[in-house]
Amino acid sequence: MTILKSCYTVMYILATSSVRASTIGVVVTGIFLSVWTKWGLFKFHWIIVKEVLTILSIGLGIFGMYYWTLDASSITATEGLRALHDQGFLVNRLQLFIGIILQILSLGTMFFLSVFKPWVRRNRSS
Repeated sequence: MTILKSCYTVMYILATSSVRASTIGVVVTGIFLSVWTKWGLFKFHWIIVKEVLTILSIGLGIFGMYYWTLDASSITATEGLRALHDQGFLVNRLQLFIGIILQILSLGTMFFLSVFKPWVRRNRSS
């Protein structure tokens, strides 16, 4: 059980420290790269989709992972081995896994969009 509590504690520490700091860096450099290159912020549909996916990933990372790991860490600290059978812990664990899967899918989709740039330029008349 110590390993389980340690894992959730480390996840919580990462969610409160390096994830937040790296998110700020990613957002700032992403905006600079969009504005200072030919791609722009809103010129192409694939860039807009990437921006929406980025907001989703940031929201999941900053808010979702923070609260889910905080809950899991506190449940494992108070419940011990009984946490594995606690309904709240199991629901929290499922939410954490779904959040991680959504982040991986959005990052994979953003990578695909960055490499293949599937849609043409937006119509400027609209």
